[in-house]
Amino acid sequence: MKSALAPIIFLLGICFEPFSILHAQVSRDELKEVIQAFEESFQAKLDENAQFLVVNEPLAIKNWDWYESPILNASYVQYIRNGITVHSITIMGGLLKIKGVTQDTAALILCHELGHGIGGPPLKNQNAFTDYETSTEAQADYFSTFICAPKIWSHLHPEKIITSSADRGRCSKSFPFSDANFVTANDCRRSFEALKGFVEYQARVIPNFATSSFEASDPSIALTLINDYDYYPSPQCRLDTLMNGALQKDRPTCWLPVKRLSALSN
Repeated sequence: MKSALAPIIFLLGICFEPFSILHAQVSRDELKEVIQAFEESFQAKLDENAQFLVVNEPLAIKNWDWYESPILNASYVQYIRNGITVHSITIMGGLLKIKGVTQDTAALILCHELGHGIGGPPLKNQNAFTDYETSTEAQADYFSTFICAPKIWSHLHPEKIITSSADRGRCSKSFPFSDANFVTANDCRRSFEALKGFVEYQARVIPNFATSSFEASDPSIALTLINDYDYYPSPQCRLDTLMNGALQKDRPTCWLPVKRLSALSN
């Protein structure tokens, strides 16, 4: 089996935020609340399939603290331990200190990472790092707002009410929501608010992500599905995907060809 930690070790050397401009946006205690919400939302179901979820798993590196790391990154790895499939997701401190990143943004980012493990097809072509299947980046985006976020909101300060957000009224107009996902208009608005921080984070890593807009859409039509391991759709297409998930709409055709969309919907 390939090393489960290989992708993490590789990431330890990239995307640093200068210590001089680090100011905590999400506290350590707030992150603990997010992790608890993930365990409450998903662990019981994973247990039924001999699977286990762990967030910010300790590494065998002396004094390594995920929260104190200046790295701007989150990641997902999967491995087998004692016959149990472990979904290990991490979120690093540099990301949590970006202005505009909130506790809900942190949850949404972890939802994306978990989506690589349980988000379903379309799947990536495998690469030299992994010997397990992972959902494409776009599918992980869709899973994060369509399935994961509403579950998390019901366990992470469920009393939180969002009266207006970046959705600009679209959440209220998008009923009926899927009963199976128990999604409410407030869930939708909360996801949109969390997405504002997600855009801030992505803009630090991918400069042209800042050009994406909640008021725009990517008009391109994908003719083929690209599932290369490191492929990401355009920033606007990714934001469209995240918004569609929050609104309980289909995945956009800027990355998913109509024929594939039809097949996956059946």
